[in-house]
Amino acid sequence: MVTVEKGWVTLAGEVGWQYQKAPAEHDIRGMPRVVGISNAVTIKRHPNASDICADITDALHRRWYDPKTIAVSASGWGVHLNGTVHTWYDRQMAGWTAWSAPGATTVDNDIRVV
Repeated sequence: MVTVEKGWVTLAGEVGWQYQKAPAEHDIRGMPRVVGISNAVTIKRHPNASDICADITDALHRRWYDPKTIAVSASGWGVHLNGTVHTWYDRQMAGWTAWSAPGATTVDNDIRVV
């Protein structure tokens, strides 16, 4: 649902994935006469979220990450990444991988670049 009042756009509703939430705000931001955006869109919880930690760990290790360098923990629907990588791009990719897991509603990326 989208509402507009005096140039302020409010987005509301539910999507399945983070990659669906962020672009909606991005697309509206460049429109004429938009003075601000409130993105109240939430991410739908998926039934298999109990395995979210294992899903993310498997996905990271399929890419290239050494299991000894990144730790993944989950509390409810939130994900926490910790460890080290060699580049900022690797850190960002690990975060994107965590966001792509079914049911991930928050990702705290505490991976350090060394």
